[in-house]
Amino acid sequence: NKVDSFEFPGLTGMEKMASIMQKLRDEPLTELANTLDEVGITEPVMPHYLPDGYEQVEFDYYPDMPSITAVFVKGDNNILINIVTSKHGAVSYQKNSGDPEIYKANGLTFYIMQNIAVYTAAWLTDNYCCCIANVADKDTLLEMVNTIS
Repeated sequence: NKVDSFEFPGLTGMEKMASIMQKLRDEPLTELANTLDEVGITEPVMPHYLPDGYEQVEFDYYPDMPSITAVFVKGDNNILINIVTSKHGAVSYQKNSGDPEIYKANGLTFYIMQNIAVYTAAWLTDNYCCCIANVADKDTLLEMVNTIS
């Protein structure tokens, strides 16, 4: 059964969407980096490394806060990157008992903590509270953290 349809010349929506989705699979941090550029955020708020095989499954940008959240998935594992303006008050992170580990890299202070079986790194810049959360192992989290500058 062939369905008759109309398409405006030069607009191939499915091909364009497929191209966009393939780029996000090939370069999963692209949308986050592009959004930061578009809104003028130049502070060290995101990693420049993501472990192989992760694909972006969610991206939320709320300009009124501003707040950006990107979620990446590989099988049963997911990694969340969250950037929120620090002018909205306290941000808290669930963690196991005890103080977070303080880790310094590239002139930034990161607070590394474990929540059940996954790891989170949280840090502050002049205007933002940032985190990378739900990372399955600490070494991978530190590898990501070391690319933030």
